[in-house]
Amino acid sequence: MTAWSGWTWPGTAVPLGAGDTIKIFLSSDCGISYTLADIITSSNHVASNSYARFTVPLPSSMAGGFVKARINFKQVSGIDVYFDVDNFQIVQPPAVDMGVVAITSPNDGCGLSASSVVSVRVRNFGTAAQSNIPVFYSINGGNAINEVIPGPVNPGDTLTYSFAHGQPRCRRTIQFCCGNRLAKRWRPCQ
Repeated sequence: MTAWSGWTWPGTAVPLGAGDTIKIFLSSDCGISYTLADIITSSNHVASNSYARFTVPLPSSMAGGFVKARINFKQVSGIDVYFDVDNFQIVQPPAVDMGVVAITSPNDGCGLSASSVVSVRVRNFGTAAQSNIPVFYSINGGNAINEVIPGPVNPGDTLTYSFAHGQPRCRRTIQFCCGNRLAKRWRPCQ
């Protein structure tokens, strides 16, 4: 999404505002009925003036069939934006496709200590249940803290994981990256 006011390409990236949503609905009965497949909110939206990839798992009941999609953008925050969708595809996901979809803690770099908990939300975008899922985080380009989520995480499900290793002391703005090494998906640095 980009700011509408004085818009020139590529625009100024803006995050979703409080209460704004982008809902993705799928139908396997030629559009007679739709099922909510995923929702993008301010907590999982990536603010960028480059197009960002967002993957919605295709339910196994729709695999190999005719699928229609509907995208609903609801704006309640009052921000003035352009909403762009490009290169929209419906594809069968691979069996192994895990990804970090949110950093749930820490929320900022203020007052962190060695005992601060680092937590991430991971999602199984694939078609097979996954166990022994390698995840990591890194702060300010430092050494990665690697751990393994025992699982299982079923297709389409999410799980919040808290790292056993504490957060290094940091009392300034940090660049926090995390990810998963199964499908090379990671949450952009923030």
